[in-house]
Amino acid sequence: MSFPADNSSMVAIHEPIFLDVFLDGEPVIMPASRMLSWAEIVDCLKQRALARERVLSVLLVDGVVRTGDEEILSGGSPRSVMAVSVSFQELGGETIRIAREQVRRLAKQLEAAQLLILINDWPVVEQLWWELLPDFKAPLLELNFLWELGGDRLLPSPDSSVSLPELAERLGRIQAQVELHLRQRGDVARLVTTLEENLGLWIAQLDRLLDSLHEVYHS
Repeated sequence: MSFPADNSSMVAIHEPIFLDVFLDGEPVIMPASRMLSWAEIVDCLKQRALARERVLSVLLVDGVVRTGDEEILSGGSPRSVMAVSVSFQELGGETIRIAREQVRRLAKQLEAAQLLILINDWPVVEQLWWELLPDFKAPLLELNFLWELGGDRLLPSPDSSVSLPELAERLGRIQAQVELHLRQRGDVARLVTTLEENLGLWIAQLDRLLDSLHEVYHS
């Protein structure tokens, strides 16, 4: 996954540093008036990439893959940074591919969860739900990442009857329904029906949205 636009977490390094910096094989001339911190170097690279409608994908510090917020100076002073970026088109296509794979797995996870709910008691059922919920939110987070990074440039309006905000709202309503069942601890069969009908439909709608976005990126 590429680095998001927000760099608020990139404050691990405060000491100024000197080193050679490259973006996609080309040297990047940093301001010569003063030494820059690691956070400032990463921010500069991100801005250079965005100016080309690209996004940072990989950072190599002395040949070792690093993230933008870890303490690269802990093992000694680095000598070079090699940054690799990807185009908006590449990033969008890869993000959609990941989200589609996640949704394909969701259908199987939901089917397995329904059986487990029927044969277990409520504490186990509640644990199953909380373990399952992040997997349902994961594709939405992937798509939201695209929107926050590039808006319509990376997440264009798809040819679909449902939008990302609508799907996020529907998942919130389903979550409220399921958690009401968990608090009441009533009929397990009703909970399974709620999962099958509501989450099953939600998965199908999200799948159609992703298919439509896939067509946009591969047209």
